[in-house]
Amino acid sequence: AAPRTPTPGSTESADVLTRPRLERDLLGRRVHVVRAGAGFGKTTLVAGWAESVPSVLVGLTPAHRAVSTLARALFDGLRLRVPGLGAPLSTILSDATDLVPDPTALAAEFGGRLAVHLVRDLVLVLDNVDELDGSDGAVLLDGLVRHAPEQLHFVLAGRSDPPVRLSRLRVAGAVDDLDA
Repeated sequence: AAPRTPTPGSTESADVLTRPRLERDLLGRRVHVVRAGAGFGKTTLVAGWAESVPSVLVGLTPAHRAVSTLARALFDGLRLRVPGLGAPLSTILSDATDLVPDPTALAAEFGGRLAVHLVRDLVLVLDNVDELDGSDGAVLLDGLVRHAPEQLHFVLAGRSDPPVRLSRLRVAGAVDDLDA
């Protein structure tokens, strides 16, 4: 990677590295898995990617293990980039409901709405994806990867393998794995 030259008047430091090959390949695969230990620069890498293409970046926390919390974060981010995504997801995720939505059904509905309204490539960048492991949030994400249209690309960054079934996509050559 080559050092990025800061533009005059910017606050960017000269020690930020560009990764042109990685940025160029971002829309070439359906899923990018970025896996490395603490301090390896995963967040810096995915944040740089998020700046280089139309994207939505969500930093995950343990709170996102709950399907309603993750769904709301994804919905809030994606609706800014995908006009018309609104109802009925907004109704399902209403603060007034006490029901926890079924993650599999919600993923299918979310994917269907994206298929109708997503008209260009968009990258959904999820940092700290390993926070979802073993949760209903992981089920929602797994379903979304399976049901979302081809125009939606995923970057899944974390310290371990993402909690998503990727074997079929790997066989199809649709997954790019980047390890430390």
